[in-house]
Amino acid sequence: VSTQSTGFSRLSLHLVLNDTQNIMHRGRREVENTLYYELLGVSRDASREEIAKAYKTMTRKYHPDKNPDPTAKETFQQISQAYEVLSDPKKRANYDKFGADGPDDEGFDIFSHFFGRPGFGGHGHGGSRETEKSADRSVAYEVTLQELYNGKTASFSLDRRVLCVTCHGKGSKQAAATQKCTGCNGRGFRVMIQRLGPMITQNQVVCDECRGEGMVVAEKDKCTECRGKKVQVEKKKLEVNLMPGTVWGEEQVFYGEGDHLPDTSPGDVKLVFTEKEDSDEHFARYKRRGNDDLEFEKTITLAEALTGFEFQLRHFDNRVLVVSSEPGDVIKPGDVKLIPEEGMPKRGNIFKKGNLFIKFDVKFPEPGTVTDTMKNALLTAFEKPAPEPVLEGDETIYEKVVAQTVDVDDYAAQDGEEEEDEDDEDGEGRRKVECMNNIM
Repeated sequence: VSTQSTGFSRLSLHLVLNDTQNIMHRGRREVENTLYYELLGVSRDASREEIAKAYKTMTRKYHPDKNPDPTAKETFQQISQAYEVLSDPKKRANYDKFGADGPDDEGFDIFSHFFGRPGFGGHGHGGSRETEKSADRSVAYEVTLQELYNGKTASFSLDRRVLCVTCHGKGSKQAAATQKCTGCNGRGFRVMIQRLGPMITQNQVVCDECRGEGMVVAEKDKCTECRGKKVQVEKKKLEVNLMPGTVWGEEQVFYGEGDHLPDTSPGDVKLVFTEKEDSDEHFARYKRRGNDDLEFEKTITLAEALTGFEFQLRHFDNRVLVVSSEPGDVIKPGDVKLIPEEGMPKRGNIFKKGNLFIKFDVKFPEPGTVTDTMKNALLTAFEKPAPEPVLEGDETIYEKVVAQTVDVDDYAAQDGEEEEDEDDEDGEGRRKVECMNNIM
């Protein structure tokens, strides 16, 4: 819509749109909510590092397993909710503006819809030009299943590229020393024309003089700190906050903590939680089933399988579960039993958990360890199986054989070696026949 053709001034349009926005937000109370900051004990201008440190301190203080106060559980949940919001820059900005009861985002800005950004002299819809952002980085961070169960707060460091502190990303001692590249005329690329028979092709290649930047700095004018590279490597320390119940593959995003290259805004660091095997053999036997359930493999003896079992099972939080079988139950290899609400903590409410499944294997006695006395006791306790009917037929021959113990994998390997030897012999024989045929 042209403001000149309608006689509608830009100032009038600005006032109308502001009135429209006021109508849209009418009835929305002004919120100055500081509850989340108070729960963590930090100021409203606290940094992400200060918020993460405060969260770690408060969760230790109010964790229900360590704090006997009846209100500790509710306070702990509120602290977790506060950290989830304040650790995310977008959620935090929305909370600061609208409070905990506000919308999920800041809504639709009509004036920005028409002019690209609030204020006069802006571009039309979609015409605003945001600063280009440096590429985001994905970093793998290994965690064990036990750490996913309990949650974890830790620090890690990474190297990132930032603007040179001496030349502020110019690459030269003074701004005037940076000149347009004559090799590509400031475009950052060259067009290469190549003839292939009757065809002519042209390709864009990065300019080798300015390395695609379009600008060059004479050697004598280069910054003494970065040598004209405009950036330098900095080691950045970040705080990892792993929430209980996190799933492998989830990300923790550190906004603006990635590379910061010239003429761009800083990129983000995406920390991806990946699987790490637990060094403790006991805890390594736990496996995750879906998001909320756990599975543990347990081997019991044949006697336990027949008469019942009771064993101690140390959980990820160092509690010891005393697990017993139901009266009269008989366990077969591969059977699975359920222990309710002893699985992984659920996201959003870590006091609700999935289930724990125990998968059983039965260890049978080793060959030669069952004595005649034990055999007789077993035959007394259990009915002796009835003999199988004799298979009869004309001219039937009966032979008694003994089933021998064998390692199937070793046997298959030996069998393969024998086949190779036979193939070698056959091949040698064929070569001899061919030689004889040539002589004849």
